[in-house]
Amino acid sequence: MRFAGKVAVITGAANGIGKATALQLATEGARIALCDLKADQLGGVADQARALGAQVMALPVDVSNQADVANAVAKVVGEFGRLDILVHCAGIMSSKQILDCDMAEWNRVIGVNLTGTYNVCQPVVKQMVAQGGGRIVMTSSAAAKSPHSNAGIAYAASKAGMLSFVRQLSYQFGRNGLTVNAVCPGTVATEMPYRHFEAGQLEARLAESVAGRMARPEEIAELMLHLVSDAGSYITGEAVNITGGTFID
Repeated sequence: MRFAGKVAVITGAANGIGKATALQLATEGARIALCDLKADQLGGVADQARALGAQVMALPVDVSNQADVANAVAKVVGEFGRLDILVHCAGIMSSKQILDCDMAEWNRVIGVNLTGTYNVCQPVVKQMVAQGGGRIVMTSSAAAKSPHSNAGIAYAASKAGMLSFVRQLSYQFGRNGLTVNAVCPGTVATEMPYRHFEAGQLEARLAESVAGRMARPEEIAELMLHLVSDAGSYITGEAVNITGGTFID
């Protein structure tokens, strides 16, 4: 198993890409810490992971709250003794463009997506440097690279900011044994597109894709697992597209 003996923290683990990645890590031997604001859904994911044979912690966490995240990371290290992998999927979407996006909306999205990334990575990086290395992968978006009508201004800016964050971390801590990467999905079959696309918009978006369909969360998860595995040890500082051909660069 690729991740036997490894300890992985997954944010946004209650559903979607985070859940899919957590369950694949559980299948492949990792000890996992599930973190999400949706505490009511974490128990079910934890039960599924335990049924796959994994040791599991379920931690209600608000990534926009620095103390909340720091406490969660301390609990993981206290329980499992180390932290080898961070899969950072926690995030929110907004479709509001600049004329409709007030400061409260801007702060809400930036606070979760970008400040939340800082809050999560700071204690994780500190732990990984202390123990001699680790793997970090986070979910950005194709909207970080190419505009589209359903990606609001705060969302696109926050996801683009994550890419600079990834590059800076990978450059600064590569010699400490860390790899840091992002994946940039297109439209994924989770609850998010159904909440933010109006009638006809989703179909139009999929028509732009060479694949002609949404990605399955498990497909994004498999890419993320490669990036945090031993096979991905020479990949760092990258923002990997996985869009079914909707965006090609």
